[in-house]
Amino acid sequence: PIYFVDYKCSRMDTVRASQELMKMKIRHKQLGCVADNKNQRRSFCMIATACVSHFGLNDNCYLLTVLRNFRDQDLLVTPEGTKLVNSYYDLAPNIIEKVNASPEASELWNEIYQQISSWVDLIERHETDAVVVRYQEYLSSLINRLFV
Repeated sequence: PIYFVDYKCSRMDTVRASQELMKMKIRHKQLGCVADNKNQRRSFCMIATACVSHFGLNDNCYLLTVLRNFRDQDLLVTPEGTKLVNSYYDLAPNIIEKVNASPEASELWNEIYQQISSWVDLIERHETDAVVVRYQEYLSSLINRLFV
């Protein structure tokens, strides 16, 4: 079973990551990379699902299961985590579209897979603060590369 640390000790990191992601969301909406169609919201693991699908893995693979548990049991139980997930819902569909349209799509999916795998490793070691911070940093970097 997966156990998660009490987020009370990590609220500041989660709040900072959520605030930064909200700023990024506003900036990237201006650049045209935020999904306007709320029906495109499917799951926290949209990018991870697209990534594992690229490699022929199942939707119920271990990696996606760990990420979904993290979303449901850790992020969505706090207001800050919920904001982080909602921001992700707005950004993810267009990120997937841009990655797939890129001439370097295979390299990008490989890179994304490595990042996601490293987050799963952190979750397994109960380093949830680091997951939130590294996720936000990587997503910001990826958006800047794809949309700027």
